[in-house]
Amino acid sequence: MRLWQMVWVGAAALGAAACSDGNLGGLEPVGSSADSIINGTPDLTHQAVVAWMVNLRQHNMSFRIYERLLIEENKWRAMRYGLDGNLIDLGIEEKVPARDLIRELLDRVAPLTNQLNVTDELAHIHTILDRGANADQQLRIWRENNEDCTAVVKFLVQETENIA
Repeated sequence: MRLWQMVWVGAAALGAAACSDGNLGGLEPVGSSADSIINGTPDLTHQAVVAWMVNLRQHNMSFRIYERLLIEENKWRAMRYGLDGNLIDLGIEEKVPARDLIRELLDRVAPLTNQLNVTDELAHIHTILDRGANADQQLRIWRENNEDCTAVVKFLVQETENIA
């Protein structure tokens, strides 16, 4: 089986596991926002991570397995603090900015993005890291407009029109 075939099988299994009980043994799907719904970034990210793991296995290498409790702690931190928070870098056992860990993961999967033809899509994650998630943008607009919800709605309409 070729690498791309294993990636598709792995990504399908990952998606099925996420749909069934969410237990991925430490690999958790990220929540969706308008950014990810539009271009399928989480699915492509999962494919790239699965490809990276397959590549490690093909080169007789592995990745560390961490306690479920530690994974849950980082999951909670990600949900509670978002991109502006800190996650525990389990390799060095220290808190580091979430954006740094995401960039590290992107660096690890970068060599495989050309094979998977997802370079542009995963590059969009860097855009999200730089400008903030869609929810961050909405809060910024809401604050800049004296907490006016109609400004946020106008922003969402404009963003939606830009997609079409």
